Amino acid sequence: MTANTGQWRLAAEPGADTPSSDQVRALLREWLRALDWPRTQTALVLKAVARAVDALDQGRDALVPGSAPDGLRIGTTEISTRRTRRLRIVVAGGGAVPAGLDPSPLHELVDEVVAGPDGTLTMLSRVVPRW
Repeated sequence: MTANTGQWRLAAEPGADTPSSDQVRALLREWLRALDWPRTQTALVLKAVARAVDALDQGRDALVPGSAPDGLRIGTTEISTRRTRRLRIVVAGGGAVPAGLDPSPLHELVDEVVAGPDGTLTMLSRVVPRW
């Protein structure tokens, strides 16, 4: 198994304007297109990232109403074997993930979801064949 065959990162520093969801989606879609990622799986990844960002935003708002975000970071790494590939997707919104955060709605879009205590959701995409 090899990792880091392709990486994509987006980071918005604290206090900086966070890119719009349309901008994030366009940048990530372009990167996935460069990897020749299947169209159906691209749609699932884009939706999972959007939901993860929303969940972290809601969790942060619940913890500290009116607080400024600590920055948004989205990173994806393609993990490949000879026959298959998948993405490790990390969405970090800063702050802590509340204990009540339910990542289960993301399971319809990705194979695995882990909520970290540091405001991070890590997901593994569905496996796709290697061309």
